[in-house]
Amino acid sequence: MNVVVYIVAVLVVATGIYISQKEKVKQGNEISEQVEVLSESDEVQDVTPTTEPNATSIPTPIQSAFNSNILDYKYPNSQIISTSSNTLSLESDDDSDVITDWYKDKINSLGMNVKTFVKTKANDKILNKLAGADGTKEISVEISKESMNLLVNISVTILEK
Repeated sequence: MNVVVYIVAVLVVATGIYISQKEKVKQGNEISEQVEVLSESDEVQDVTPTTEPNATSIPTPIQSAFNSNILDYKYPNSQIISTSSNTLSLESDDDSDVITDWYKDKINSLGMNVKTFVKTKANDKILNKLAGADGTKEISVEISKESMNLLVNISVTILEK
């Protein structure tokens, strides 16, 4: 039974990622249709940047609503088990539903256009999978708890495309 639930969860997440990629391709096609081709007789304006000695203009980096600092995805009442630049393993003694809702709100606040939230519970064993994607980045969160264990395990992964 648990294997079937796990397979269904994986299929739901994979479908979300596929839809995200399909939307990205669709947006790319719309952009390419809007490009205007210049003929040789058209005048081309020189846009070479100039450097002035007293220039005060400082370029502003483009920032996504999605922050890829992995520690920003640490559940508040949790302990870090391990971490890397794009993964985070945590433990918490909070209720798994509270943790799941916190990550669901976190993913929603990022404004991602593809979101998948799957909650499963069988024989007091919990496995919740959450995922979000915006075409350039993906976040996946797995929240699990064994039936006799008091601690909830949390795994967060961020992928930048």
